[in-house]
Amino acid sequence: MNALLTDNQSLPGFQVRKLRVSRMLTRQELAQMAGVSPEDVDLVENDLPVPSETMLDITGALRVSNANGAERILELTRL
Repeated sequence: MNALLTDNQSLPGFQVRKLRVSRMLTRQELAQMAGVSPEDVDLVENDLPVPSETMLDITGALRVSNANGAERILELTRL
């Protein structure tokens, strides 16, 4: 079970969720910041297909929030 958790931690959606939660944002709040729907945030966090523009909008909203997180998000957008 630990191996599964470790594998999931490398997925972009896990990292987006981790950053969102660490900033104490709801999906609704992140969606508003990114100009997308809360359903889009849910899709990203569950590593389901979304248009690349949606992913960039969400990661861009997180990038603005925290300089340290931005470096990690930049890596995620290259996946």
